[in-house]
Amino acid sequence: MAEVNKMKRLTVVRISAIFVLVLLAGHLFYVQVVWGDSLSASARKNMVVVQKLPAQRGSIYDRHHHILVANKPYYSLYAYPNEITDKKAMAIKLSPLIHQTSTAILQHLERNRYYTDLSNNISYKIMKVLQNMHLGGIYLPKKETSFFPQGRLAAQVLGFTGAGEKGIEGLEAEYNRVLAGRSGWETANIDGLGNILPSTARNYVPPRPGDNLVLTIDESIQFRVQEELRRLKAKFHPTWAAIIVMNPATGGILAIGSTPGFDPSRWARYPEKVWGADPPVLNSIEPGSVFKIVTTSAALEQGIATPATRSSYPGYITVDGIRLHDWNYQKDNNRTLAWAFQNSYNPVFAALALKLGVNAFYRYIRGFGFGRPTGVDLPGEASGIVIPARSVTSLNLATMGFGQSISVTPIQMLTAACAVANGGYLMVPRLVREITDAGGKVVQRLGPRVVRQVVSSVTATRVMQMMRRVVKRGTGIPAAVPGYRVAGKTGTAQVPGPHGYRKGVYVGSFLGFAPYPHPRAGILVVVDHPRGKEYYGDQVAAPAFKAVASYILHHWGIPPSTPGPKTPPAGPVNVTLPDLRGYPEATAGFVLKMKGLKAVASGRAGTVAGQVPSPGARVPYGGAVVLHLARPKPGSPVYLPDLAGLSMKEAGTALVDLGLQFYPVGSGVAGRQYPSYGTMVKHGSMVKVWFSPPPG
Repeated sequence: MAEVNKMKRLTVVRISAIFVLVLLAGHLFYVQVVWGDSLSASARKNMVVVQKLPAQRGSIYDRHHHILVANKPYYSLYAYPNEITDKKAMAIKLSPLIHQTSTAILQHLERNRYYTDLSNNISYKIMKVLQNMHLGGIYLPKKETSFFPQGRLAAQVLGFTGAGEKGIEGLEAEYNRVLAGRSGWETANIDGLGNILPSTARNYVPPRPGDNLVLTIDESIQFRVQEELRRLKAKFHPTWAAIIVMNPATGGILAIGSTPGFDPSRWARYPEKVWGADPPVLNSIEPGSVFKIVTTSAALEQGIATPATRSSYPGYITVDGIRLHDWNYQKDNNRTLAWAFQNSYNPVFAALALKLGVNAFYRYIRGFGFGRPTGVDLPGEASGIVIPARSVTSLNLATMGFGQSISVTPIQMLTAACAVANGGYLMVPRLVREITDAGGKVVQRLGPRVVRQVVSSVTATRVMQMMRRVVKRGTGIPAAVPGYRVAGKTGTAQVPGPHGYRKGVYVGSFLGFAPYPHPRAGILVVVDHPRGKEYYGDQVAAPAFKAVASYILHHWGIPPSTPGPKTPPAGPVNVTLPDLRGYPEATAGFVLKMKGLKAVASGRAGTVAGQVPSPGARVPYGGAVVLHLARPKPGSPVYLPDLAGLSMKEAGTALVDLGLQFYPVGSGVAGRQYPSYGTMVKHGSMVKVWFSPPPG
């Protein structure tokens, strides 16, 4: 009996053991087969630390490759705590350098096992100090942030970046993918305790830097436009004002600005209504009389009128029982269309719109691009407002003829008018001329794009002739540029409100071209709600056109259209000789040529070591200056020349030729520089030069 019980117990034990083994085998199978891939992936993930390496963001240049948006380096500080033996001692060492308490640093090091960020704003100076301390487990990757060397210049167009260096507004947002580049990464293997394995090889994929934008904007013209905007703001205190300069032949925007402005490097200090709204492309306005360019073009192209077509009105036209008056209530006694355009006579253009009819007039309104975005490469462009053709009344149509009952953006209006200036072709306005890679190689050229031909070249020429008369003897006389022929059209529009037009609120504008008859620049000036007694376009906007057009014509060296006053022959002129020491030979020769002097080289090619006569001497105009040249030894100290009076391009070329780095600030001609002129600096040193507009 005892033997039987013993056998039973053994059988139970055996069965229990087999059952346990089956359970274990099943669990192992489940872990290895069912969970295997998931557990392996988790293990691999826990065994690897990944560090993202941000890409260098691309820069933005003007059409002459002057820097508008650069990248300013800074450094991050992060740690691998498991590589740090004495965390408390490390916290004490870092505390005074990164301006954090040792307690806070120690908490970071103890709380995070594999990786922790300690600071995202380490200067170059502190970075060098930390590097020289050779601290194990501490890493200092280089990062960059946007830097605006020209301050507020073209701020609303350029935009800025926010968190993660992502473009928020302007070109920074529109071309974010182009500028951003592609991030890289670095990995390191760790053991089960989180310690980096000393024998492991760290995988490294380098970041790809972003591409650069080369704009159609001319930095000098942009600077002059913003100076004029400041003058408009100070004199008329408008709600906002805008100036756009465009090449009619290509659609390339040479300058675009508006008020109020802001500093893009401190954008967060300004309300969103300042940096988040770009009036030239977002604000819709009734254009007023500048829209008569469109009405006239349509009438001439359709053959319902010519510049010589005559009409007579008693100072108004009646439409649907409503009298539409001329701006000064004058009578039109058998006057021509050319006269009506020259004097901005409203009844004639109301009649032309009615004669064209809805279908024909709307065909040209749409053809000139109104009611839809122009396609300019800026985010959030508005479409303007055009009453649907099925809903338009006779009164609407008549008032559209002289620029009311229709809403347009400034960029739409200038783009449409440029179609008249270039022979009839509507162009896509553009700000980016080409895209280059980090090495400066052109990746993509963005050439002119024609949308359609709106009117014939004959019609375009006739309208331009009438615009010329506006400036010569009509409402646009204040826009005339002495010595040059220019053409244009004034505009004064009422501002609509919830209960009709607002009393005493106007938009003054002037749209013109220079030089006539082959314009290279179309300029639109808009002044919204100027305060004071002056509000007509010829009073507030035409003088601003004159100032900008005059600058552009002289800036480009375009010879006068008409001979200037004769001046008596001048007597002998003496020129004060500048200090040319340190200049490369080519730059010294250029400076002397600009002063009307000749350069005579003496010695081997290189930089100027001496000159005869000496600096400050008075030399007759046309005289010669001997330049003693010497070739400096590679890597030897460089004598820093006096850069005062040079343009940004000239100063930059001189410094690069000397093997120095160039850091420009401002715009215009060189003034102050650091280090100061005459200093001996190391080869490759950075030279900071401040630029400002030339006097007058």
